[in-house]
Amino acid sequence: MQRTADAPPGSILDDKITHDEYLNHQRARRRALARQARRVAEAMRRHGATGPLLDLGVGTGIGMPYLCDALDAGDAVGVDIDPTMVRFAEAETAGRPDIRVEQADARALPFDDGRFGAVYCEYVFHHVEGVDAAIAEIHRVLRPGGVFFLIDIDPANGISRLFKRVYPYLRAIGLGWHGGEGAYQSILRAPHFDALHRMLDEIGFVERERRRSKIRRELLLVKP
Repeated sequence: MQRTADAPPGSILDDKITHDEYLNHQRARRRALARQARRVAEAMRRHGATGPLLDLGVGTGIGMPYLCDALDAGDAVGVDIDPTMVRFAEAETAGRPDIRVEQADARALPFDDGRFGAVYCEYVFHHVEGVDAAIAEIHRVLRPGGVFFLIDIDPANGISRLFKRVYPYLRAIGLGWHGGEGAYQSILRAPHFDALHRMLDEIGFVERERRRSKIRRELLLVKP
């Protein structure tokens, strides 16, 4: 499905799937999202993370309450550039007065300097044109001592490189598939982590932990 008028650049439709398909996929992963939230929160707490929490690219919002509770954030904001994702997340977090969801661009966040003690950003950067601007905004809205947890596709991973080479041939002979096209486009757009490391270092983040898992990489960084 191509991008529509109500789905701006950076929406989930960049991955060639519909909003409802993505929602159903996330619902099916609810238990996995809860486990990941607890693991992420534990890592963030090891480095002194506290609330308020910003979930940047909140998507359906299914994982946000788990992360907010595991981190004991007290106050949390989820943002997404895609208005449909914002509606999904608002429905998912209804009844949680400690969680607010709003539409915003990662490159121009509508928050004061030092507003948050923790920022979580999962599978967002491969949607963003101008990742350096998003990193600068994350740094700005984090207070000193704040923790930034980043997860994204690693295009230099062996599996990613192999898939990027093989998929065009599969598509050419009629063996491409819906999910494969989305994965292929995401790998093509994902920023190389060497470039991300340079941007993060230049803006002033200090890396504390890193982890590789399948085709993704995770970084935990602190703003001194």
